Amino acid sequence: MISFEETFILSLVMGGSIFLSYPVLMLNRLKQSTLRVLNALAAGILIYLMLAIFQDVGSYFTMYTYIYDLIFAVPLFISFILIATPRELVGKSEADKAKSLSLFIALGIGFQNLTEGLVFGNSAALSLGALFVVLMFGFTIQNMTEGFPIISPFLSGRNGIRGRYIALMFFIGGAPTVIGGAVGYFFDSTYLNILFDSLAISTILFVVLEMVRGIFHSIDREVAPELRHRASAYFNIWVMIGLLLGFVVNLI
Repeated sequence: MISFEETFILSLVMGGSIFLSYPVLMLNRLKQSTLRVLNALAAGILIYLMLAIFQDVGSYFTMYTYIYDLIFAVPLFISFILIATPRELVGKSEADKAKSLSLFIALGIGFQNLTEGLVFGNSAALSLGALFVVLMFGFTIQNMTEGFPIISPFLSGRNGIRGRYIALMFFIGGAPTVIGGAVGYFFDSTYLNILFDSLAISTILFVVLEMVRGIFHSIDREVAPELRHRASAYFNIWVMIGLLLGFVVNLI
């Protein structure tokens, strides 16, 4: 039987693996073209993560589970409206904007990791050994890639990047894995799984839209008119590469 102590320690390893992205901070002050490529990769990874969440939560939906549909759709709509409501950004520095975007990314990843932790803890409580091992390695590898999107808003080198703030964002993104593992060992709720998946999707969707808008704004501002179409095409390709990267990581 898998003990609670073992489950907690392995959940800690899974959640802590997000900190393996920390060395990416050394990539400070990159060229704008390189920055756009890295942000496109981050957007692609987030898009894959959102699609993976949709796939997971979709298994709960049938024509006989209207309560599940409501628990998913209502928080999804309300939380997205609250997040995406236009707010005054005039006068805010690039650093403040980067911090806000990084926080939303960390929250979206955190909601998703909370659900993963609940599933992981529940599999341990039920002594599902094979599933337990698969989930442990799969979630750990996935979490290793999730730190990069959190860092991405700071890679321009103009945002007053602070290591302690990034560490806090990593904690927000990774700690829910540990919390979910501990709670899921004693308590299993489909309602909570659907709710947190819904919140994760709305947050990640907002982040992806903001990242895409920012990158195209950068292209319009810094790329010569005759080269903008090519730059936009390259951006689309790198988003797809990021999406495929997320897919391959989850296959390992």
